[in-house]
Amino acid sequence: INNTFIIKEISTAINPIIPSVQKIDRNYIADLSTRAMKDIDEENFDSALTKSRTLLEEVFCYVIERKNEIPSGKGDINKYYKQVKNLYNMHQSKDADRQINELLSGLEKILSSISNMRNINSDAHGVGSKRFNIKDYHARLFVNSAMTMADFILSVSKNSN
Repeated sequence: INNTFIIKEISTAINPIIPSVQKIDRNYIADLSTRAMKDIDEENFDSALTKSRTLLEEVFCYVIERKNEIPSGKGDINKYYKQVKNLYNMHQSKDADRQINELLSGLEKILSSISNMRNINSDAHGVGSKRFNIKDYHARLFVNSAMTMADFILSVSKNSN
């Protein structure tokens, strides 16, 4: 705790102090993205993928809570995004501009790719010999895509009534 080690008996309950995220904002997005890019520079691509997914999950949960709702995804990032879309009326619409609808469709593809790659190929789960070795440019694409999507969702939330 705070760079101090404490030795306790095995039967003693340990209550770790976990820093909570006080505010999700552009600085938070930039900080987590910077840490993910540092992981890439250190060739820790799995960790960068995990941070990309974490960034999106944190932002989704935050904007859901801003609407005084409880995130209902139970760790399923696609369910969180669906809840965000419903709460912020982000559905594709025949009345909306075609490019906006295409952009929203693209966001869903980005989210799906990040979620799948993180679940299948990051340090979150063991995958054995099926592991696909991603390159640094793939990892950068994931981090930058997550950062862009997180910033967009945060902006939608802040501009919502």
